[in-house]
Amino acid sequence: MTPILKFSLFLFTGLFASNSLFAQDSESKWHTRYTPAIKQAQAENKSLILVFTGSKWIEICKIFESDILDQPEFVDQVSEKYVLLKLEFPKNNRMPEEIGREYQLLKDAYRVHGFPTVLVTDPEGRPFGMNGYQPVSADIYAKTLLAMLKGKEIRDTAFAKAKEQKGLDKAKTLAAGIPDLPGTLGARYYRKEIEEIIANDPKNKTGKTEAFQKQIADVDYATNMQKLAADVQYSKMLELTDAYIRDQNLKGDVLQKALLNKLGVQQKQKNTAGAVQTLLEVVTVNPESHFGKSAQKMLDNLRAQKIQENLEE
Repeated sequence: MTPILKFSLFLFTGLFASNSLFAQDSESKWHTRYTPAIKQAQAENKSLILVFTGSKWIEICKIFESDILDQPEFVDQVSEKYVLLKLEFPKNNRMPEEIGREYQLLKDAYRVHGFPTVLVTDPEGRPFGMNGYQPVSADIYAKTLLAMLKGKEIRDTAFAKAKEQKGLDKAKTLAAGIPDLPGTLGARYYRKEIEEIIANDPKNKTGKTEAFQKQIADVDYATNMQKLAADVQYSKMLELTDAYIRDQNLKGDVLQKALLNKLGVQQKQKNTAGAVQTLLEVVTVNPESHFGKSAQKMLDNLRAQKIQENLEE
């Protein structure tokens, strides 16, 4: 850690202890680093708003910032219940190494795929709501995020109640408390509770068990693929993907996405024959989907390249 960074952290700690840091105007109430933001959230028992944005190069993010995020009508309301953290991503992704690493880690951890994305979490970092830009007033947007705290209250009440329950009743109560989050975020941050639901409701009486089982399988697949990629174990990545497709009985665009994962591995192996076969499988699943059309275009390019090579021989 550089002396400047040490000094900055020491300075923040001193300000935090004196409470002078929190007597801020609308703009300075926005943190730009996660550690001081989460420390304040924990110290004040507040939830956290994380805004993933690119206001310097994405027009909708600029509008979002000027019309809502920077407005006192928004900041003054939400800062009573939330600590605010704005993560500004530049177009070229060039940031100081430490900040860039932190921002990318948060982006990956919360599966953020586009800007602007607004996430609300508890002081422990567990998300309970997600939003984006909405063409409403700053006041209404503030009330929208404040209303999300009701979801956290429902979650906490349900989880506390479930501790005294068993069997299907426990599963139902826990299921009612799991926040409605996109993709696999629920399985990533509420895995313990989800596994309890599965264990207490093997016959899917809640109507949630099968979906939760799939979410966990998806998370495990993605996690194991990342580990194997880091170790450059391409053959095992292909085996894992084939097993994932088979065990989960994937169909439609979900199957096409998994096959494209396989394609990416084959390309790294420079396995042209395998890549062509996988592209053909993607097209066969659904030639009219976005993935099917992209795969067909790649096949056409490979065919044209092969013809050109034959002509040059």
